[in-house]
Amino acid sequence: MKTFARCVIPAALTALLLVCALLLFSCAAPDAKPATGAQTPSAETQTDAPTVLTATTVTTVPTATTAPEKSGTGTATPDPTVSDPPAETTGTAEPSITDPRPLLSCRADGDGGTVACWWWNRSDAVRASQRDKYLDFLADNGVSLVYLCLPDFTARQLSSFVRAAAERSISVSLLTGDVSFLDPENATVAKVIDEYLAYQKNAAPNEKLCGLHFDVEPHQRPDFSENRDAILDLYADFVVRTCAILHEAGERVEWDIPFWFDSFTVGAPDGGRVSLLELLADNADALCLMSYRNTAAAVLDLSEEEIEVCRRHGIGVICGLDAYSEEGPDVSFAGKSKEDLYRVAAEVYRTLRETSDGGEYGIAIHYLDTWYALMDRASA
Repeated sequence: MKTFARCVIPAALTALLLVCALLLFSCAAPDAKPATGAQTPSAETQTDAPTVLTATTVTTVPTATTAPEKSGTGTATPDPTVSDPPAETTGTAEPSITDPRPLLSCRADGDGGTVACWWWNRSDAVRASQRDKYLDFLADNGVSLVYLCLPDFTARQLSSFVRAAAERSISVSLLTGDVSFLDPENATVAKVIDEYLAYQKNAAPNEKLCGLHFDVEPHQRPDFSENRDAILDLYADFVVRTCAILHEAGERVEWDIPFWFDSFTVGAPDGGRVSLLELLADNADALCLMSYRNTAAAVLDLSEEEIEVCRRHGIGVICGLDAYSEEGPDVSFAGKSKEDLYRVAAEVYRTLRETSDGGEYGIAIHYLDTWYALMDRASA
């Protein structure tokens, strides 16, 4: 018994002391942490997007299930896991609110004036995408009338264009003309008039043209300098005959004329001589003056007598502006901007409106392609 006590008791005490020592060490030791100082995320926290810290912002990095947030520039940070592509930064941008593209805004609804434009490009008129792009441009700039050149048109092509223009509150006159029309044997003129009248007869109300617009320039005849008086007499006879045919059918007739027609006389139906300008004003419904200059003062000065004659005859007077020409630095807006063109157009339009006395007036820009191509603003 004594031997058992001497062997077992000391061993039991030693074991007890070891257990106590282990318990004391376990209570005193600190919790273990990863060496990086970052806790391993749980399954719950793994669904949250991590954040990226920069010097100035705290931005959530987009994930496949979170929409990208936009920075102050309006451009989203792209992420390959996002199904929607980031917004494009190239191509034609929408106008800035603080720096809008210039617009021709001289015409107000209900003021009675006309803002017109020559449209010569046939292919753009019959291709719906191009047609609508340019019609939208014209509508944005307050254009109310298009002089449309559409040779060899089909009724479907023409009616489609007129309807598309009407949807934008734009009327359409059919534009035609060539110096060869002055030849009494030329059969093209009769064909053009017959096709125009046939179209008008069958067109629905929203497909009708508002008139036939002639651009016949007698000075383009190669022998004009040698045979000026005879050629102008042919022109005067052509004007009188054409207007009579169209007026008898109840149609409107408009004519493009240079600003110097007031300098010449022609043979009158009664056998005498009459001012060419007076003869035109006595037969036409409106005259569109090719008063091509790039200042308002010059345009109005060139057009002064034509404006007075048109007012006296009670017909419309439209002052033309040329977007591009190689005839000289003062003739057009070549090398200038839309903003320059609009400034002059607005002044001419305002002057015509203030002096119209209730008559028809307006401006016209020659022509769509070159106008559209002008830079928005002059280079700094």
